[in-house]
Amino acid sequence: MNQTVWLAQQAGGDWRWQALTSSFGLVCLGLGVASIVGLMFCARILWRTGRPGRNVRRALLLTDRDGTAMIEFVLVFPILLFFILLLTQATMAMGGNLFVHYAAYAAARTAIVQIPADDSATGEGPDIYIQGSGNVKCDLIRRAAVFAVVPACGRSTQAPASGLDVNAYISGLTSFYQAYNKQPPAWITNGVLADRLRYADANTTIQVYHIDSPANPNDAQSGLVLTPCAQGVPYTFGPKDPVTVEVTHRLNLAVPYVRALFAQARQGDSMYKTLTAQYTLNNEGIDMDLPPLPPLPRQP
Repeated sequence: MNQTVWLAQQAGGDWRWQALTSSFGLVCLGLGVASIVGLMFCARILWRTGRPGRNVRRALLLTDRDGTAMIEFVLVFPILLFFILLLTQATMAMGGNLFVHYAAYAAARTAIVQIPADDSATGEGPDIYIQGSGNVKCDLIRRAAVFAVVPACGRSTQAPASGLDVNAYISGLTSFYQAYNKQPPAWITNGVLADRLRYADANTTIQVYHIDSPANPNDAQSGLVLTPCAQGVPYTFGPKDPVTVEVTHRLNLAVPYVRALFAQARQGDSMYKTLTAQYTLNNEGIDMDLPPLPPLPRQP
């Protein structure tokens, strides 16, 4: 089997399964299960302490032990609240991990369509890619990742340094709802979506990888080395060559008290966890050695 085709088959797969089986996904899953077990344990304690008198004497006689259930509840409630917050943050973190892996998939799909495009005016001809902000193809690939990860983002009011047009994004979503005679939701027009898009734009980066020319391109077992495309250096992808896109996103952790268990670093008053996901697809395009298509009459 050709080595490049084998790479795409091995590295493609289902991005959902990749997210669930990633190290961070397994951590979130484990903490979620532990939270559920803890909630069941606390609920069991509260159910037992909240039952009416456990014996006839306690049910009939008023003693100074009548406040025991309330004291037990006060002691158990902080533990119960901790497990509720932990389960909430684990669920949100797992969702964010899924969105980051989906962003890698969306960026890879954009890459295999944009890289074959002819942008000779900007120095990027067919199948030529230049890594770095300000290059048309790189910016389009990163923008696909930014749009994909917006639902899992925090909020930011800082203007995008990349020149992203937030108003055009909001206008596009508004037009989508209006095309179906639907009223746009409030989160589109009240600034929430704009703030999330700004956060996504400021905290999401992409890196495109290529493979080095193997000594034996037909030996799929010899191993493949992914090499990041250097900043500002043109790289040519051939038709059907694997294109790997890595998306890195700083996932905002919003649940108080328990977010420190997931956090990697602090940014101002917020905490975040840096997540990375890769996805590989075969480059589109045609072999330039093929003869041109014959002219055919086409109907509009």
